[in-house]
Amino acid sequence: MIKLFINIGSVALFVSVLISCSEEISTQKYRHVETIDLDHGLFNLHTIIEGDAHSGKKFSRADVGNNFGLGYSLALPDTLIGKSMAVNVSGWTRTGDLSNGCDLVLTVTSNDSILLWSGCMAKEVMKNPNEWSFVSKEFVLPTEMTSKNNIYINVMAHNIEAKSFFDVDDIKVEYKEIDVETDKE
Repeated sequence: MIKLFINIGSVALFVSVLISCSEEISTQKYRHVETIDLDHGLFNLHTIIEGDAHSGKKFSRADVGNNFGLGYSLALPDTLIGKSMAVNVSGWTRTGDLSNGCDLVLTVTSNDSILLWSGCMAKEVMKNPNEWSFVSKEFVLPTEMTSKNNIYINVMAHNIEAKSFFDVDDIKVEYKEIDVETDKE
């Protein structure tokens, strides 16, 4: 009988230790990461060239006569319609002339209307001509914007002035649902 109580006590102790050590399972909100690697091909192939890329052998170049480089577009997933979300855009950029107006741009459109057009401030990050510089920026899209019809999120290289070339490589776009109250910075 004593052995039975010891065994039951051991099992109860083991279960209580397991329960107390286990982490609470949190619910994961929608999150999507898109890595754009130019060695694997994309649309706007006419801007992709081989050469001194940040990584691999290919990168996108916007220059005179071709103000827009690499373009990426995503229709807002149904799971994010009407929800606040963050879009983080990052990548490597370079230009031959630091006075050149160029940027990695995020746009949000709805039925041919531009709701947002904002740059990642690549020009402020690039310190030396012909040198790759990392740029990253997070954009918050409020529910008022994501509730519209036919929402598209677009990322593109934009060589505004085209005084020199503007190169982009290894672009990464991350989308995630956010809780505006807890994720405010």
